Amino acid sequence: FLTWDHPVVRSSMDLLLSGEDGKVSFAVWPQSKDSNLLLEMIFIVECLGSSKLDLDRFLPPRVVRVLVDKAGNDLAANISGLALDGVVQDGDVGKLDGERGDTLRGVFEQVWDRGHEYAEATSQKIIDEALATAEKTGRAALGRLESLRKQGNPVPEAEWAAAKDEAASLAHALSMTRLRLDSVRLVLIGGAAESFVIY
Repeated sequence: FLTWDHPVVRSSMDLLLSGEDGKVSFAVWPQSKDSNLLLEMIFIVECLGSSKLDLDRFLPPRVVRVLVDKAGNDLAANISGLALDGVVQDGDVGKLDGERGDTLRGVFEQVWDRGHEYAEATSQKIIDEALATAEKTGRAALGRLESLRKQGNPVPEAEWAAAKDEAASLAHALSMTRLRLDSVRLVLIGGAAESFVIY
């Protein structure tokens, strides 16, 4: 019996997520009455640092998903990934070449930039929360040592310094958290999508 925390499972997931296959896909949703373009972007918020800091206590890898339409709206809260999977079908990437592809490219670039803006804003909130939690934990640790001192219990300077150093190291590591784009899916919706269907 394997749990999600088992080394074999964790290693397998790391291998899958860090692989180069399946990062970009193109799909169509021709049955929709609306004519639109959606760009689904999956980001990973990850904090890399010394294993001694046990950074996962404050910021384990987090997934940030955005789903931006051609108007620049984030629809991720309204359309889940599973819901989208249930209505789209594979699109013909080859048909993106030429004039039709050129028309989409300008819109795509704007939507792409907007998606990054949404993801960065969400990521910053996650980082700020982790920093606040780490700072609170650090203050509690130093407060405990100070309380022991006031009660007349000897607290070695090395232990005091170690607690301060850990708090500073945690703050630095968390502030260096990165937002990594993991995968992208372009979805054409409505009448414009019909000509890109693979039959």
